[in-house]
Amino acid sequence: MQNTDSPSTLSSPPTKRKGHPRIVLLSIALLGIGSFAFYQQQGKTQQSGPGNGRNAAAQRGVTVTVATVQTGDIGNYINALGYVTPVYTVTVRSRVDGELLSVKYREGEFVHQGDILAELDPRLFQAQLLQAEGQYERDKAALDQAYIDLTRYKEAYARNAIPKQTLDIQQATVHQDEGTLKIDQAQIQTAQVNLQYCKLTCAV
Repeated sequence: MQNTDSPSTLSSPPTKRKGHPRIVLLSIALLGIGSFAFYQQQGKTQQSGPGNGRNAAAQRGVTVTVATVQTGDIGNYINALGYVTPVYTVTVRSRVDGELLSVKYREGEFVHQGDILAELDPRLFQAQLLQAEGQYERDKAALDQAYIDLTRYKEAYARNAIPKQTLDIQQATVHQDEGTLKIDQAQIQTAQVNLQYCKLTCAV
């Protein structure tokens, strides 16, 4: 009877496959390389923005044209939203109080020396001028009468018809009327100046 337990006839145990660990390691390496490449591509995408686009456009070059130089009024127009800030600002005020009748300029418009900017109601100052002129005429008539009386008093005093005191009083009356007349002239000039201030003009 043949012995079946001999080493030559016994089947050997199955050997372990050594390919599986290598496949796993290779998969992990490929995954790492893919992740690294993905993050590198993401970083380049984030760095490329509007500024980089402009740099790229600048690197491509700008078209340059040539034109003949000309003299004249050159207008540069920019359509944009913003604020206009003047270099110099001037506050225009009237020297007299009154109702504003009209404005002779528009905001931002160029004005020249002597141009009328605005007008106030002049009727009040015209009435004051008329009143001052009337008072001047009245006081001037009183002064003329004082001169006539002074001449008579001098003649009477020369004939010893009146005392010296009467002549002195009349002389003082003449001086008083002369002072009153100067006050009236000053009031007339003041009314004339106020009337001129009713028109606001550009001084510079």
